[in-house]
Parts: sequence; C-alpha cells; structure tokens
Amino acid sequence: MNLRRTRKETAAYSLSKRLFSYFRSSTGVLLKRMDVSFVSLGKKQYKRITCIDNYTPIHMQDLLAQVARSRYFPKTLIRYENEIWVEFVDGDIVKKIDPLFIQQITAFYSSLYQCASALKSSENFLGSALIDLEFLMDMELLSEQEHEQLRHLLLKNAPEKVWVGLDYTDALLKNFVQEKDSNRLVAIDVESLQDKRLIGFGLAKAHTTWMTDQQFDQIIEDMRVNETPAFYDYYLFVLLCFRARWLKSLFLRKKIKRLKISLLTDLITD
Repeated sequence: MNLRRTRKETAAYSLSKRLFSYFRSSTGVLLKRMDVSFVSLGKKQYKRITCIDNYTPIHMQDLLAQVARSRYFPKTLIRYENEIWVEFVDGDIVKKIDPLFIQQITAFYSSLYQCASALKSSENFLGSALIDLEFLMDMELLSEQEHEQLRHLLLKNAPEKVWVGLDYTDALLKNFVQEKDSNRLVAIDVESLQDKRLIGFGLAKAHTTWMTDQQFDQIIEDMRVNETPAFYDYYLFVLLCFRARWLKSLFLRKKIKRLKISLLTDLITD
C-alpha cells in the first residue's frame, strides 16, 4: 500500500477566507484560534482540529469521552499534542425545521443536560452578565435607562442556585447533521461542546437565532416530562445572560450587521 496516495488533506476554509481572517486578527478583532481541515485516509474521512495550545484538545477529548455513549457527537480518532482528530459524519446539514428535527433537538439537549449536571450558586453568572450589560452601555448600544431596566430585570430574575454542566453552545442549524441512511442527529461542531456552563445557553442561542417561540415551548414541555434539569424555571435569567454575552461578542468581533440590541430591550416589560 502506498501511504502517500491514500492520504489527502483539504482546508476547511478557502485561502482567501484564511487571509481575510489573518488580516482581521491584526486589527484587534476577536477570532477563533484554531485551524480546521479534512483528511481522507483510505475510504474514511476525518476532521482535523489544530489548536494553539495543548490543553484545549486534551479537554475536548475528555468532554467527548463523557458523551461518547450518546452517539450525538463524532467519535474521536486521536489526540496528539495540540491536535485532535474526529470522524467526519456523512450526512446533510439541517435545513428543514420539521417535527422530527424538533424531537431530535429535544432528545439531544435533554441527554446533554442530564449528563454531569449540578446545582451551583448563580453569583458568577450574574456577575458576568452585569459586566456584559455595563459594557453594552459603555459602547452606547444601550441607553442609561435601558441599562438600568435590564440590570433590574436580571437581578429580579436571578435564582439563588442554577443548573451547571455540559452544553452545546453554538446551536446554529449548520452545526447539526442528519446522518446519511440512519437520519441520526449529530452535533458536528465539537469545539462547541463545553462544560461548567449555565445550562440552557445552547437552547437560548437556538431560540434567539432560528427557533420559534412555539417550537421552544414544545421542547420545554417535553423536557418537563423527561426530568431534564429545570433551567426552564428561570429561563428569563438564562436568556438575559446569553443575549448580553452574545451581543458583546458580536460587537467585539465586528459582526455589526447581526447585532440587534432589540434582542435585549424587547425583554423589558416596564
């Protein structure tokens, strides 16, 4: 066997996009510090993630091991120094939001939120959200009155304890694949599997970007039945924390067209 002929590697992003990202990084814009490529070995394909440090892929490997039995994430092939390789899942990016997909998303997040979750003090999450709101005011995205109203709303809805654990934080449709033949739902953006997170962040992003209120309500109704940790009892707090953090991130990454401050101000009721 000629090993050189059985291996082929392709960058996940075009050269022009990589050069543009490099230019943007030199202007102080926040960017992901990792390279992604796809490697063909014989008849198999893998996603190769190269990080700037050794800790990140080690941590990613540990998290993927925790959820391996669920089969919701790609299998890990190897972790070596600052790289991790995972299987390439052959399937279709989710484009149609139908009842089957909503059922799959419900089962996915229920499984994830029930894994290694624990009740913790809300203080750290509350403190971070207060800082995020203040930053948005300092950047004149929020008026002083809007900031004070949102600050009051956040403090009013902050529970003493919150559920903390695993979450799939970047819940955009492009980060889910329905596997060819089996139609199994797979979360392919393994970098978005995070631990020690305020449970509900992933669903809050989905609810903010593509999920309707009716779809969200159906998911929560089903979660109440299957004993998912009850983050939904203080969901407004989770939503405020997520949107304040996300809008700050969009601003710092110069994603101005996507930055809609009304996502926060529309939550003000008085």
